[in-house]
Amino acid sequence: MALGWNEIKERAVKFSKEWEDTSNENADAKPFLVEFFNVFGISSRRVSTFEHKVKKLGEGDGYIDLLWKGNILIEMKSRGKDLDRAYQQARDYMPGLKEYELPKYILVSDFEYFRLYDLDEGKETHFHLCDFVNNVQLFSVIAGYQKRTYKDEDPANIEGAAPKVLDISAAFPCSSLVDLYDPLTMPSVSVKAHQELDKAVDLAYRPQPFINETKRIEFLFELYDS
Repeated sequence: MALGWNEIKERAVKFSKEWEDTSNENADAKPFLVEFFNVFGISSRRVSTFEHKVKKLGEGDGYIDLLWKGNILIEMKSRGKDLDRAYQQARDYMPGLKEYELPKYILVSDFEYFRLYDLDEGKETHFHLCDFVNNVQLFSVIAGYQKRTYKDEDPANIEGAAPKVLDISAAFPCSSLVDLYDPLTMPSVSVKAHQELDKAVDLAYRPQPFINETKRIEFLFELYDS
């Protein structure tokens, strides 16, 4: 079961403090990454491989610092090293990977700075170790939360679902607002539109809709407290 975001953030703060003086790739990369995954409640040993051997084009063998096949490739460097070169090194490993092994993300770090590359979206995010807590949701897939993108035609899109509720209400000019918003009296087509809107709003906060209103309120209060 995925950890809640509050616990993940607490772990992220602790991680940042414990590793703030770390600097050496050879000595510290593996324990650093083990604890990095632990922030999200994930055992790196179960999902990934350290020093994953791969054939590089015309250059013999290379070794990826950490590879979670089909998910993320991580390349670590000692503090102050060139992260542009680290990213290029990570890209150079890609031709040697099988199709199912290709990662969705590349993360490069020198222990102090992080750069996360979303290869599907073509996005790049930089942050400092001390700001890790404010960027944990970038790693939602690692944490066990489904990544979701919204399209204009997606029925779970808030911007698409909200006007439907208003349009349906306008189609019943003889009904009062009480009738239109009472679950016992509202037209069935209105019930469906409200359900789609509720689902869209829920999915803006987390990958699965809430099972009831109580769970929704509990989650929102937890989010507020964080």
